[in-house]
Amino acid sequence: MIDFAKKYRELILKPIDGFSNISDNENAYVFYTKKLASDSLMGIPDDAFSQTVSFLQNYVEKAYEVRVTVVGRKVFACKIDSQVMQEDQGKIDWRQGYDYNIKHESIQLPKEIENKCIAFLKEMGLNFGAFDYIVTPENKYVFLECNPNGQWLWIELLTGQQISKAIADALENCEGCT
Repeated sequence: MIDFAKKYRELILKPIDGFSNISDNENAYVFYTKKLASDSLMGIPDDAFSQTVSFLQNYVEKAYEVRVTVVGRKVFACKIDSQVMQEDQGKIDWRQGYDYNIKHESIQLPKEIENKCIAFLKEMGLNFGAFDYIVTPENKYVFLECNPNGQWLWIELLTGQQISKAIADALENCEGCT
């Protein structure tokens, strides 16, 4: 872990389940993705990291983030304007921006990214996927993950994209049935 951290100036630490909830009788605490300086991990024994389950990634500067929902061959892209937010209001983890009206808007993906998402699902034998990307200030797309059971309704509600119709159509037409 420390060897990985030494390669980068800043890191992202993300709970493996997306975000963690801890509660007691009076309070609930949510742990979102955190940005940290890699040197803050120096001096911590490697075996300390074996006691936790988290993703550790190099930090990538963002212009904005994109959630891509793919249903069969239908692609829905949503720009999440996270970088106009404060760090604890969605800039690092856009899910914190829900309470601060983080802006979502439909966008057209570059055809290359669209094709890669469709090809990824085909290779994995899936008909649905929710992809997360960072778009850098240089307009490069950086793939973060594909969740085969990712959330999508909030995007439809905020942007008007017809994701639920695409899912219903896919089920009705039995796309991908064998």
